[in-house]
Amino acid sequence: MKVHAMALAVFVESSFIQPAGAEPAASDPIPVSLHRTLYPFHPGAVIGLKGLYALPFGTFGTSPAGTVAMQDIAGPPFIAELEVGYQTTPKLFLGGHLGMGFAAPGTAAKRECSREGLSCHLSLVDFGVDAEWRFGAARASPWVGLGVAAETQTLSRRAGGFKSDLKSYGLGVRAAFGMDVRVSGGVVVGPVVEYRLGTFFSTVVESFATLPGEPIATVGSDADISGGLHQAVAFGLRGRWYAGER
Repeated sequence: MKVHAMALAVFVESSFIQPAGAEPAASDPIPVSLHRTLYPFHPGAVIGLKGLYALPFGTFGTSPAGTVAMQDIAGPPFIAELEVGYQTTPKLFLGGHLGMGFAAPGTAAKRECSREGLSCHLSLVDFGVDAEWRFGAARASPWVGLGVAAETQTLSRRAGGFKSDLKSYGLGVRAAFGMDVRVSGGVVVGPVVEYRLGTFFSTVVESFATLPGEPIATVGSDADISGGLHQAVAFGLRGRWYAGER
């Protein structure tokens, strides 16, 4: 009886216990669907696309006239981000992102543009590195992430042959959480929420003027604005493809 019990234990252990990331053998009694549930997100390359709607707040900077609120410069932007990275373990993702966003000008900038008869819009570009940690091993799994990014914000004002850009350069950090739902193989989709905090360390004004029969004249100068802490809460949807999944 003891011999039969030991043999059964060895069979069960060898059949059902596999290291994380291992593929089931042809004779493996665990179905592929169950194996993916037990060991999701095998190591491999990852590509993703994220769409966000952000609500900015905080301080854009301080000028001799006083504090400039972020809402005075920028309206809520729509942001698209491309993500590329590597799933190093079933839990840990490391990678980078490139994001671009567009928005209407903020309240004060909009009033100025309307008063001066200017056409105005705001654009955002940021790129950085990110790390994410996944919890659980279910079909729908939550995750949390941290990131650091360099960011550029441009408020463009145009009228005829005149163009003036208020460009701000800075650094920011972000904390995010979300839920990934596996829809097919290595494809996942889910909601994401982010909190962003950053500061602009340089703001410049670049003006361009085109005169009849003359080349474009360019004038650049530092804006007399010291950076404040600007913030945003963003929410949206993310889709990813995990190459390690088959």
